[in-house]
Amino acid sequence: CVITGAMVSEPKPNSEGLLEACKLVNVEPADCVYIGDDERDIIAGKSAGMFTVAADFGFINKDEDINSWQADKIIKDPIELISLII
Repeated sequence: CVITGAMVSEPKPNSEGLLEACKLVNVEPADCVYIGDDERDIIAGKSAGMFTVAADFGFINKDEDINSWQADKIIKDPIELISLII
């Protein structure tokens, strides 16, 4: 499913959009992996009760301390996701 900013009352880091997505696909948040490339993604995922993964590639600023986000897992390459979902 796709949840846009127009579909929620509060943007991330509020977890409303993530929880709405769970309802739409009938999945418990605890059974979800939420992947993000910004601290607000990790905050939203944790608030929703999801396993969080910080994507340390792409648009991440070199000066960003991704470890400070306290994601459950940090990945350096998208291929690492396979081991998390299998």
